[in-house]
Amino acid sequence: MRKIFYAIVSSVICVSCAQKESFEVKGVLDDAGGKTVYMEHFGLKGSKILDSVKVSPKGSFGFKVSKFDCPEFFRLKIDSASYLFAVDSTETVSIKGSLADLQNAVLTGSKDAENLRLMEKRLRLAEDTVRSLVNGFKNGLLTDRKELDDKVLSVFVNYKNDASKVIFSRDGCNFAASYYVLYKKMIYGMEPFSASLNSDSRYFYYVANIWEKKYAGSARAAQLECVVKDIRERKEAERNEQLYEKLERDESRGFVNLNLPDANGKLRSLEDLEGKPIFLYFANLSLMSNYDILDLKDLCAKNPGLAIYMVSFEENVEEWKKSAKGLPWICVNDVSGKAVLTYNLMQLPANYLIAANGTVVGRDVRVDDVRDFLKREK
Repeated sequence: MRKIFYAIVSSVICVSCAQKESFEVKGVLDDAGGKTVYMEHFGLKGSKILDSVKVSPKGSFGFKVSKFDCPEFFRLKIDSASYLFAVDSTETVSIKGSLADLQNAVLTGSKDAENLRLMEKRLRLAEDTVRSLVNGFKNGLLTDRKELDDKVLSVFVNYKNDASKVIFSRDGCNFAASYYVLYKKMIYGMEPFSASLNSDSRYFYYVANIWEKKYAGSARAAQLECVVKDIRERKEAERNEQLYEKLERDESRGFVNLNLPDANGKLRSLEDLEGKPIFLYFANLSLMSNYDILDLKDLCAKNPGLAIYMVSFEENVEEWKKSAKGLPWICVNDVSGKAVLTYNLMQLPANYLIAANGTVVGRDVRVDDVRDFLKREK
């Protein structure tokens, strides 16, 4: 009896698993009887016809398709008409309407897919409006080009606002819909959201984040993460370029000021050292060798007119304070690490040699180079 019970349970589990491995698309199109409907999948590598069926005389049809690991995008095609939709974890979605007005067929069974269809309609409405405006300009009904541009921009902004609400929806189910509006271009190649614009980066960050949380490991989640990675790298490159430009400007008139706390908590400003040669040195004291410390002590002792300003980035502040208090030069600690960005430091140790007039005359020089420079300046 027990064996029979286990056999029944096992069969139920197997059937349940089998059911979860596919989803269904059912539909009724009143005037499509006898025609062939194709179901096409739009993947990251291109589109592919998955299956085709003949519509019954009463207009009904159905597809049973193997499930994907995340929401995917599909299109029904009958003659020259087509219908875009998405399927997520829902077992069955239904499409009802007429072939003559296929774009307005009603989809049910998935809130996410329903929102995608809503945005598809709004996109078509926006495109029709833009097309009408452009044709009006060509036909002389609208003569002012600025007025045309302003009206097209207004349509564009209104659609983008609607799309933004889908992306940041509070119901948390717009995975396919948010992905769709993020990448779907408008007529004439207009992009509501562009990964190349810093002002749009937050949309890509958000969509990538919700996909990673829900569908980690899927191809589309990985693709979104790659886009976000590229955005971050581009922003970092832009920041570095700005820093380079700032440093170049500052080098022409002096140097970038730093104002950081020493071991006693007193803020020490680099600008206060102007008027004398400065050896601006970046290094973590805890990682410096005894030889390097002794070499700097010798440089300091034999060149009393030289100011050494050492910046460390120690997380263990108390240990750093113990080491810094015994040194004969200015030691400061930058826990935030902002000086790394300010001076575009790629590695430690690093340094800048600054002349008495405030001009940066060397970068990443040896201590012996500092000695030679000071001899020439005497």
